[in-house]
Amino acid sequence: MPRTYNKGEWGELYTAVKILNDRKIPVADIRLNSRNEFINVLRLFLLSVYGEAAYDITEPRIALFIDGKLKKQLSLNPADTKTLLSEIQNGSGHSFSIPIADKIMSDLELDAVKANATIKADIVMEADIPYVNDSGAFFRSGAKKQGFTIKSMIGAKPTLLNTSQATNFVFKLDNFSGDAEEINEIDGTAKIMKRVEVVRNNGGKFVYSDMADETFKQNLRLIDYNLPEIVAQLLFVYYTTSGKSDLPSLVKQVLPLLSFGTTEKEVEYKIKEFICAIALGMMPTTLWDGKEINGGCIIAKNDGDLVCFTLLDKDAFKDYLYRNIKFDSPSSSRHNYGSIYEKYGEQFMNLNIQLRFL
Repeated sequence: MPRTYNKGEWGELYTAVKILNDRKIPVADIRLNSRNEFINVLRLFLLSVYGEAAYDITEPRIALFIDGKLKKQLSLNPADTKTLLSEIQNGSGHSFSIPIADKIMSDLELDAVKANATIKADIVMEADIPYVNDSGAFFRSGAKKQGFTIKSMIGAKPTLLNTSQATNFVFKLDNFSGDAEEINEIDGTAKIMKRVEVVRNNGGKFVYSDMADETFKQNLRLIDYNLPEIVAQLLFVYYTTSGKSDLPSLVKQVLPLLSFGTTEKEVEYKIKEFICAIALGMMPTTLWDGKEINGGCIIAKNDGDLVCFTLLDKDAFKDYLYRNIKFDSPSSSRHNYGSIYEKYGEQFMNLNIQLRFL
């Protein structure tokens, strides 16, 4: 039976196949242009039909190793990679099949892209990474096993933070004098923004109360004690600001809403730490220990080119994310937010966060 995946999942397969073909990945600047520096890839660690395997690409043919022993040599048709790209770009629906992908996976004797579902990285490879030290001298890391996340722009802009009920932020409604049932019935385009507007027009003040999920709250507080409130108030600004959803625009407006004194630069720094942590493995419902994957992030652009950010130049990655991430509105019915409800004799509304690439 043909495999069916969404565009992001097919993009992960494309990324692995493209690396096997090219054997190197350009390092990106904050505009996703190549800096003319390259990661040299020696091996990819993928799940073959024989189990966890190393795909060695140091020789002209791909060598498949199982438990350190050569199993067989394989080859890829570059034309198949181009066809795979085109099929992902033109695919439709939540998930879909791609016949050429089944052929490629058969040629590679590949069972899945991710070798181990328990690790945070989307792809693991042995690579030699370039970097510049503090004095400006150029070095290479030498061959090391590195984990990378993958963000595929092929055919659709990916999310950075996937939404769930765990990503709800709880607001208490003070001084609200309107009809809750009427507000909850407001429907149509931008309905949550309209509901928030009507609450405020009826005297309601949104007071940040808590986060719905204790684990997600602990993860944010590990970055900064005040981060839950900062993210909550950015979320409130998003739902009350027409047409502005990018992070720099929202950060400029959030300071008057915070219960503590701070500066725009301090908030920007904390938000960069937050989105970088999300990009490198922190998940809302899994208690985070502050550790990130050790390689970086690979981005598959819509034209099929790959670029990457390495953790040896983490500041550039943070700057890129900050300029290219926006707030987005997920499904309210599925994630239980945007409606007024009562608890302990008081009224509340949940607002939900989703972060997506511009």
